[in-house]
Formats: sequence, structure tokens, C-alpha cells
Amino acid sequence: EYYDELLSTLPLDQFCNRLVQSPIPESVSFAAGELRHSSGYMVGIGIKQPCPSTKSWMYFPEGNCPFYRVTYLSNYSVHMTPDPSQYYSLLCEISESEYKPVDPGAVVEDTIQGLINAGMLTEEDRNDIVSTWTYYADYSYPTPTVERDAILAHVVPYLENRRVYTRGRFGMWK
Repeated sequence: EYYDELLSTLPLDQFCNRLVQSPIPESVSFAAGELRHSSGYMVGIGIKQPCPSTKSWMYFPEGNCPFYRVTYLSNYSVHMTPDPSQYYSLLCEISESEYKPVDPGAVVEDTIQGLINAGMLTEEDRNDIVSTWTYYADYSYPTPTVERDAILAHVVPYLENRRVYTRGRFGMWK
């Protein structure tokens, strides 16, 4: 060991299965590998229009749009657009999992169509879209499966007995 105590915020499954140099019992690495998570696409849309809302973000449970959340990113800072009196920006978050695949080649167009379906844009507003941006996050949210707590009860004490403390969204898988 080359540490007194180790604090990790890395995804617990990756920490146990790829990064640890010393041997971990197979039961611990197998259990960590059973943890589930979703991935996600972040799609940014820049529009040459004054911002139509003072809202921060909204959630969308409807099936007519691919995103679950849209943020008026330009409402957080005037530096999110070239000129806040003429532009605004949206950040749309789309989840992906083995049960909900996303076509990366269509995610931007599907997002724009979803904004139209949700009433946030009109078909004519397409002409005012001046930029798009996409980011894929392999680890977006831990999935709270029925087995999760039992897995954590096995993996976390093993690590903590070795003065390894996992914390954060994916470090504690919560």
C-alpha cells in the first residue's frame, strides 16, 4: 500500500474491476460489476432570439420528446451566449440505457423535434438555431436496482477495511 487513506469518487464498478492494483476477491469485483447505471447525452442548442423565459429548468415525462430535462442555460449567466439580448441557449438531457438506446447520429435532430413537440420551439425557430453541441456521458446516473443495497453492503465494507473510502454519486452509487 502506498497510501494512508484513499478517497475515491470514481465509479465503484470501474474502481473495483479496472483500477485497483492489488487483488480483490472475485466476489467483490463480481458484485461491483453487477451495479447498473444509465448513460446520457447532453445536447446544447443556441438560438438567435431573446430568451422567452426566466425559468431555470423543466422536466419532461412525456413520450413525444427524448429528453427528461431542459435547462435555460443562458439564464444562469450572461456569458452563456454572445449577447443575451439577442441569443439564448438550452441544455437538453437525454438518458440512455440498455433498455432505452439512443441513436447518436439522430440525437440532435430528435432533440430539436422534441423541443418543437413540447412547445418550446416552433418549426420556424429552426431557422434561428445558430449552434448545437453534444456531449456523451457514459456514467450519468446510478440505477437503483433491487440488488444495489446488498451489493454495496458487500463491496463498501471490504474497501473501507482497507482504508479506501468511496464517495459521491458513483462512489457510493446513490
